[in-house]
Amino acid sequence: DLDADDECSALEEISDEEAVGISIPPSIPPASNSLQDYVDKSETLTKLVQLGVCLWKLERRPNVGSMLLRLDFSKDVAPWLLFLKEIGVEDSRLGYIISHNPFILSENLDNLQARVNYLKSKKFSSETVASMVSRAPYLLNFSVKRLDNRLGFYQQQLKLSASNTRNIVARLPKLLCGSLESVKENLKVCEIELGFKANEIQHIVIAVPKVLTANKKKLTQIFDFLHNTMKVPNYLITKFPQVLNTKFLRLRERHQFLEYLGKAQYDPNLPSYISLDRLVSLPDENELKVKQHVKKKSQPLRRHLPTTHRGLSVVNMASRAPVATGRLMLGFRKWYYNLCGFNKLGLLYEDTLYEDADVKEALRRLPENVSNDRTFRIKRALDLSMKQQILPKDQWTKYEEEVNYLTPYLKEVIRERKEREEWMKK
Repeated sequence: DLDADDECSALEEISDEEAVGISIPPSIPPASNSLQDYVDKSETLTKLVQLGVCLWKLERRPNVGSMLLRLDFSKDVAPWLLFLKEIGVEDSRLGYIISHNPFILSENLDNLQARVNYLKSKKFSSETVASMVSRAPYLLNFSVKRLDNRLGFYQQQLKLSASNTRNIVARLPKLLCGSLESVKENLKVCEIELGFKANEIQHIVIAVPKVLTANKKKLTQIFDFLHNTMKVPNYLITKFPQVLNTKFLRLRERHQFLEYLGKAQYDPNLPSYISLDRLVSLPDENELKVKQHVKKKSQPLRRHLPTTHRGLSVVNMASRAPVATGRLMLGFRKWYYNLCGFNKLGLLYEDTLYEDADVKEALRRLPENVSNDRTFRIKRALDLSMKQQILPKDQWTKYEEEVNYLTPYLKEVIRERKEREEWMKK
């Protein structure tokens, strides 16, 4: 009976109070430049965010956002995540894999399993396969035939054994799913431009697989510095290939420091030998101990140390020799002070401070004679800079002459500013 229906007709007039109380469910935007507008309405996107997937990375890629919106989490996502967990991928890496390779969700599960089985048939352990997939998300998108061709390429091109091929691929799984053009180019660079022999290239790649995918410019820059500046021959670089994978600035600074100390000696047949391995592998906080790593054949203590620890004996003694370390620290400070260059213009360090509000106030409080001296040094430096000249060496500012003339006033200004800020908050 229509007359008995209590529901309001769409044409029936209602009061203003009733109109205010009407709620309209939010609709999904028909189009958007960001997945953010859909996260609250899509179960798939919500759960992907909870897994740690970076949607801001995915929405930059064409058609990926629309693909994710069409997926049903229970049917189209969950089985693939369970598969990754079953092969040993940790939960914390699932978001990383989907963020970098969302197309794995469009792969057939049987094909994914076949590729995992192929890697295991090549004697990759389950743990290694899980680690490779975690670090190279596109690995399982490659067919079995393509993976086999890649493994064969490295084995034949570098004349490696099966175990060595597995070793370099396990350590750098990007080799199986990256571009082969850059690999071929780097091999030609090592052979033609850098002059390494085939067996030397093989040794370098086994020790540092990243050489195969390194930037060509960086590789040639480091080799040029090693070979032409540090005078290191190819056989020593082959013996310590880690130097090709270090940062160029770090290598240059450490060499310049050793050169400043007169210890830049890399020939193992000569006294005061510095190992290239130790030169590039020491952490930055222990960088000053490079000088201590010197092979002193005449040192009696070396005869009483085990063979495996003799190369580290002097380094370990550094912690027991605070006086020597203090002298070394002072030497490093002087070297770095001269390297900055402002002393060659007759400036002090605090003459070069950026003049923010605190520094300006501290300068205003300087005594007149100190302020006048500072103004003179700066004007002289500007004049020299315009003429592209420096002072005679006997007029350079020395490290021992450095004076912190501004520090007391600057500390006072900062303290007063912080007190005012605390008072304002209260």
